Amino acid sequence: MVDLKQLRDNPELFRKGAEKKGFSVDIDRILEIDEKRRKLQASLDGRKRELQERSKRMKEVSSTVEKHKLQLELKVFSRGIKEDDAKLRELVNELNKLLLCVPNPPLDDVPVGKDESDNVEIKKVGLKPDFNFEIKDHVELGNRHDLFDIERGVKVAGSRSYYLKREGMLLENALMRYALDVLVDRGFLPFSTPVMVKEEAMVGSGYFPVGREEAYAIERDELYLIGTSEVTLLSYHMGEILKEDQLPLKYAGYTTCFRREAGSYGKDIRGLYRVHQFQKVEQVIICRNDENEMKRHHEELL
Repeated sequence: MVDLKQLRDNPELFRKGAEKKGFSVDIDRILEIDEKRRKLQASLDGRKRELQERSKRMKEVSSTVEKHKLQLELKVFSRGIKEDDAKLRELVNELNKLLLCVPNPPLDDVPVGKDESDNVEIKKVGLKPDFNFEIKDHVELGNRHDLFDIERGVKVAGSRSYYLKREGMLLENALMRYALDVLVDRGFLPFSTPVMVKEEAMVGSGYFPVGREEAYAIERDELYLIGTSEVTLLSYHMGEILKEDQLPLKYAGYTTCFRREAGSYGKDIRGLYRVHQFQKVEQVIICRNDENEMKRHHEELL
């Protein structure tokens, strides 16, 4: 969730940031609810202090008639406080729901685009080889060498499912291990994390509410399958306060991931793209809330 004070101080930053990322958020509505919440909170705080003072005064009254009168006044006064407490909870809930949909503004040098076709190449590593024969894609190579079986995967688990086997399975395992080895050499702590989490972990890591449609829900147990180990790596310190001298924390997670791919009908239907289940190595850095430091770590991740 974004910093509400920062949003109050610079609403245009978040308005433009959401627009750049393709999010539809009502910043004015958030500010309106926040203003109502703060006024109601101030009013309630004052009336609760007054309620305590009135309660003390009633103990000092000796007259039965006067005490009965004060009790009736306190009852009405308390009822008003309870009603406004309920209104405050409603405002807080609505405010939090809206804030959860506000993305962090991107850095100024991040390119703006509608989709992956607008991506900007940062660097090239190595030389692209030239072949004197027709290049085959992974589907043709996989079928020729019996490295995976999509047909049986679909038969067993439905669309966008597959079996990896032989060198296909070994290659995936080697790639995952290679990625982990590289990150460990860079000072990342390796993790194997849970793949089922509580809703609060999905919300706290920023995956919900926007990504709810992409997540598989285990309704009986009120759990969700993760689509990335970012969820579990960030939630590792859920509810904790970290000291600055502990930071930065560099974590690498290796997990099976699950995504419904609800909005990808008709996209990348050939081969092992946009599948529902896959292995992934993820990297997460938890650092101080300092823009320059965050930018440096972000460039390190890239």
